[in-house]
Amino acid sequence: MTLGYFFYTSSRDVAYLTEKEIAANAALIASSKYPMIQSSKNTNEYAFIEAYSAQANLKPLSKAAENCGYFNADPDSDGVIRWAPLVIRFQDNYYSSLPISMLTQYLDWPTLTLKIRRKRC
Repeated sequence: MTLGYFFYTSSRDVAYLTEKEIAANAALIASSKYPMIQSSKNTNEYAFIEAYSAQANLKPLSKAAENCGYFNADPDSDGVIRWAPLVIRFQDNYYSSLPISMLTQYLDWPTLTLKIRRKRC
């Protein structure tokens, strides 16, 4: 079973959370981290959506699930959702989206590698 969760991408949204709560949620979503990252540069030089905290499922559900992935999507200025990020950075780790996590489970757990490259024009 693969569960969904979401990231808080605004510091204002996590003002009420303690460091302990943020760490507990991070532990519950650990299965959606990319295990391997390949980059020719320091990954801090690339623009990724940064998260301040995750909102994981209830602990018993998260522990029972084999996998998880986030389902964040930001609407454009007209309110229409036209894209969703495939990678979000949180606490110096990179996390996979719910569709990628589901595909990983469906394909019997191949090792995911996040390859970070410069965009070609």
